[in-house]
Amino acid sequence: TSKFIREVSRAVRFNTIAIRFTYTQQLVCFLSCFSEQRAHAAAGQDSTPSIRHLFLRSGTRQLVRASYPDDPNDNPELRRLNREITMLMDVAVPTLITLSLVHDLHQNQMFERPLPDTLGRISFPLLKELIIFGGNIPFSSPPPQLPNQTGDAGGSESTLHPQFPCLTHLHMRRCAAAYDLPRWVLRAPNLTHVRISDISPS
Repeated sequence: TSKFIREVSRAVRFNTIAIRFTYTQQLVCFLSCFSEQRAHAAAGQDSTPSIRHLFLRSGTRQLVRASYPDDPNDNPELRRLNREITMLMDVAVPTLITLSLVHDLHQNQMFERPLPDTLGRISFPLLKELIIFGGNIPFSSPPPQLPNQTGDAGGSESTLHPQFPCLTHLHMRRCAAAYDLPRWVLRAPNLTHVRISDISPS
């Protein structure tokens, strides 16, 4: 029955998630549903649902330009969206295996719902594959450091705590991060496959 299928698929139904920011309620509704399912699992014997594959895509706003401030960072709608993305990443990051960040190009940035810069400051402990299409998300550099055996924060390169310790596959297309290859060696020391496409020679 449908109830049986719902129960047996409860733990894996959120394995793969795609969210585009054109639809403001999509992320809100997803967070509400996901939190409800996690609470249900915590109250019983069910496995806790987790997100393994996440696709995030920027969007466009549908209101008139006059309703927005000149500085998009001052817009309460964008601030709320950034808070919700932070909530999403808090629950998704510990189990993520693949992540796709797609930033659509718009002629008028006043209409954008961009991917937030905070995504570039998060550490992803299990992530194996990262795809970045477009955008100027500034990734952490240099990576955060852990104290070495002497208690100093400096230490050698071996004491660095990489942002992507398990990352093996990286694909970057038409994005600022593609011009920062030397630092990706520190961010993701286990990289084995790197693909860069559609970038300007300048």
